[in-house]
Amino acid sequence: MPKWALLEPIKASSVMKANDLKRLNPIGRQDLDKGNKAMDIESKHLKDRLDIVDVLYRFARSIDTADEAMMRSTLTDDCTLIFTEAAQAAGAAAPRIEGGEAFAKGVAALSAELDTTHQITNPLVTLAGDRATVNALVEAQHFPKGDRSRHILQKNRYDLTLAREHDGIWRIQRFVLDNAWTDGDVGVITDVVEQLAAQAA
Repeated sequence: MPKWALLEPIKASSVMKANDLKRLNPIGRQDLDKGNKAMDIESKHLKDRLDIVDVLYRFARSIDTADEAMMRSTLTDDCTLIFTEAAQAAGAAAPRIEGGEAFAKGVAALSAELDTTHQITNPLVTLAGDRATVNALVEAQHFPKGDRSRHILQKNRYDLTLAREHDGIWRIQRFVLDNAWTDGDVGVITDVVEQLAAQAA
């Protein structure tokens, strides 16, 4: 018997038909398509979450840099901002503010007279199509401009509703800021508020 004849059974047994492969690996094209769609949806949700948290970071940075344009870019035209509780804790009055332009202009004027740092932690994002809610903690330190002898430190809660607008960008549509605690000299903020009011009179 030729030596090559001994290899024939091994060679034949090593050949698998398509049906044999399918039984060993039952994932078909349809299953792969479903998996790809699920991954695409998950990637989109992840991107939305990152974009939304980035809105919070840019909002906080715009306060610390008194950047009116940056702040305006984080707010919808018709946004509502309610800072009453945090303002009262700082010794100031803050009415309900309607409109991103008015708010950005007012906060930029206030921030220009202060040295501040805002740190955002624990952002919890809930997505619902083109709407999202975010809850986060914010620690905000305030000093008079160029003066480290006085300060007011606040721990606040951000409760936000964001909308994805027609240009695909997420912006804040409703902003409620509640105060958890306040430490320091409330005059750091009220002095600036009174100064700005006097200039506007």
